[in-house]
Amino acid sequence: MKKQNVVLTAAVLSAALLLTACDKQYGVDYSKKYNDYLAYSLGSDYQMKLDRSEYFPEYKLHSSYWNVNYHDKTGAERSFELETYDYKESKSDETYSSEQMFDDCTLLNKLYEEAGIVAEESLKKQLIAKVMDSEEPMQPEEGVNVSCFHLPVLFYDGALAPVIQEALNPQTGLQVCKADMQSLAQDPNVLTVVSISLVDQESKGIHPDPEFYVEKMQQIYEEYLRENENPQNYYFVVNRTDKGAENEILSGECLFEKAALTGIGEFDPQERYADVTDVSTHLAIRNELIDIRSGQSGNA
Repeated sequence: MKKQNVVLTAAVLSAALLLTACDKQYGVDYSKKYNDYLAYSLGSDYQMKLDRSEYFPEYKLHSSYWNVNYHDKTGAERSFELETYDYKESKSDETYSSEQMFDDCTLLNKLYEEAGIVAEESLKKQLIAKVMDSEEPMQPEEGVNVSCFHLPVLFYDGALAPVIQEALNPQTGLQVCKADMQSLAQDPNVLTVVSISLVDQESKGIHPDPEFYVEKMQQIYEEYLRENENPQNYYFVVNRTDKGAENEILSGECLFEKAALTGIGEFDPQERYADVTDVSTHLAIRNELIDIRSGQSGNA
């Protein structure tokens, strides 16, 4: 009987130790270190609570997951998850010049991701749904896919340091709780992308009308310019693909393109990125935006 009690006690202690390990915090508590900025960016009533911690033995890495709650500009409650790591354990000291820079970039990359999600919803509702005039504006018919997203600069160490500090300013920096289509259109660190992809497939009788959707994109593009005064970075594109019976791509062509970058204005993407073969055009544009924001672009 005593032996059973000893075994039971040992099991309870092991479970308690495991629970304590899982609840341990890894990485910075942003609500303490960046409270002034987060109160500005997410609103004074934001909440950030530690949810759980996990260990990844293959990487010998711990991480903590935080639940972040705030209200957007409409008053709706929103939430997202923020993951933090121990600076040394994650070997971030090999990439970033300091723990401070690592914390800055981790926070900013996540907040821009969240702001982009909110702005995407705004763009769909305010503009795309109105122009497409369809029950399913993002998939109006078979063979047609409409998408939009906001692609921010990837924040990392080095020449982007002044840009990072500017974005983290607790009075004038990125304000997630006020994010919408208009605010990100004015943000020099974000590329707005709107795309219509057409698939023509004879074997399945799928033949979306290219002229119709080019006209729709022209309307979306013009409406975007009207709704947003001097938008910074954008890319509007319509692509058409022919597919065979086995879903193989037979041919493809770009039917419409409009793009602009901070400090450059509007330009022809096909001409500007004629030599780009290993990345999609929107990624090439974002790469140049990083160069521009870093002050290293020869075209800036």
